[in-house]
Amino acid sequence: MIDGNFHYTRHTAAPGVQWVYVRGSDATRGVPGPGRDRMRRSGLSRPGTLFRAGLLFGLLLAQAPCPAENAGKSVYLVDGDERVTAVNAETGQFFDLEFSAKEKVEREQVGNAVAVVITNQRFAAVGPWPGGWAKMRRRAGERLVSVEAEDYTAVVVTSDRILSFSGATGTWSEQRR
Repeated sequence: MIDGNFHYTRHTAAPGVQWVYVRGSDATRGVPGPGRDRMRRSGLSRPGTLFRAGLLFGLLLAQAPCPAENAGKSVYLVDGDERVTAVNAETGQFFDLEFSAKEKVEREQVGNAVAVVITNQRFAAVGPWPGGWAKMRRRAGERLVSVEAEDYTAVVVTSDRILSFSGATGTWSEQRR
């Protein structure tokens, strides 16, 4: 591409990295060294930017829990009359799950770093990192088939769907059966 006294040629080395070849009388203005031609990088390809982004990603990855590892016991449940309290021994936090008037606990399952409480009205689970109970409503006529909790995950199988809870992210996923 020719623009005034300059001749630009763009080359894509990799996604997000572009080399711009500049040729012309003003191309080397302010740039030390011999020659009138130079190559310039643009965008995220600047040397310091990629290094800093990689370093930040590495630090975030190092602090994230690794579900592949066997998690130590960090989540406990304490039953009360009108509530269940989750104790996060790792952070020292306590989370209460209070029940409505006609809500009854059907099943509890505790893994190393996740706990699930199933009532006649909802599914509730708690993990070690995001903190607090994540809840999902039960559907009318939905029957409980099985519950498993281990390390950072819990799986609940009902007559209508399969539910999965990730203690590392604090979220429920579901799929119809």
